[in-house]
Amino acid sequence: IRTAFFLWLTCYRGRLYYCARHSFAVNVLTKGANIKTVSSLLGHTSIKMTERYLHVVDSLKQDAIDSLGEINYAPM
Repeated sequence: IRTAFFLWLTCYRGRLYYCARHSFAVNVLTKGANIKTVSSLLGHTSIKMTERYLHVVDSLKQDAIDSLGEINYAPM
């Protein structure tokens, strides 16, 4: 809740446009869109500009892996 409040406060202080773009990019990437497609949708001239949104998606992937807990493999 604290993080959401600070995000809202930052957006409220004149960064609404940036926050909307960021939310759009992260949501589309989370749903599995290709980074080149997202880059085009955002109007970026380089994929490097779009890569800054990937850290959120990468952390979501890591959270999913961590939720598995310890996996014990039995030898075959």
